[in-house]
Formats: sequence, structure tokens, C-alpha cells
Amino acid sequence: MADVVDNDVEQAVLTAWQTDTTTLPGLFGGRLPQTGRLKSIIPGTDVQAGKPTANLDCRLDSRTALAFGAVWLDKRRVTITVRGVRADVVTAVAVIRGIFNSKLGFAGGTPFALPSGAPFLVWEPRRDTTLQEDEATKAGKDVWQGIIEGIVWTQRNN
Repeated sequence: MADVVDNDVEQAVLTAWQTDTTTLPGLFGGRLPQTGRLKSIIPGTDVQAGKPTANLDCRLDSRTALAFGAVWLDKRRVTITVRGVRADVVTAVAVIRGIFNSKLGFAGGTPFALPSGAPFLVWEPRRDTTLQEDEATKAGKDVWQGIIEGIVWTQRNN
């Protein structure tokens, strides 16, 4: 179940996504990723539409009390899943990794700020990007998915 902090992180990720004004808008037809749990779609419809789809999911990873419980280190697991034909997925994943990497929010990287104003600490990339053929898709469609994961570290005050 999503909470206020999930929404805060989701909105910051969507804002950072929009910093790419060339490749992603063309690939996704100007659409932002759907948020929440990956939605079921009719197999092959993303390929038939000619544009890849993206999904953004944000969930609590861990929360650690600092300073006698007045300050919390909050970590949210962010998963971006791109589905479509292989060439589009490879291109999208490369651009997304260019935005969401260890430079996020720092000099030389993509700006990153939370709408709540909570301090952003770091984007911690998790595992290598996964690129795989989508097992759930049939009917001879060439559907692939790319998965990018990271942990967003923020400071939260009670």
C-alpha cells in the first residue's frame, strides 16, 4: 500500500524523468510512467500500439531511527519497468540509466528534489539493469522488458 512518502518519491522521480526532453517523449509518446503495481495488459498491445510502456513502483525498503527517533533515514525501493519491442526497450533503458544513477541530485547529474522538501540523500543503484523477453506475452509478439531498480535515501523528521 502506497503512503505519503511513496507519493513524494514517485513525484520526484516523475519530475526527474521529464528532464529528458528529446528521447523519452518520442519513445513514449509524451506519456509518463504509470505509477503503482505493474498493471496487467492484454499481451502484445504495447507492441501493437508502436510505443513502449513504462511503469513506476515505489515501496518502503527500510526505515532507521536516528537522533533518538526525531529523525529517520527512509529508504524507498524504486522500480522502473519498460515494456515494448527490444530496440525501444534498450534505448529507453539507456536514457533512464543516464538520469537515474549515482550522480542523481548532485553536481553533474540530474536535479532531484522531493515535493515535501525533505532532504534527498542519494540514489543507490540496485543490481544491473535487467533486459529480458517478457514470458507472459504470447501470440508471437517480440515483447521485451527492461527493469531499472534503485533505492532513494531521504531524511524524514517526526
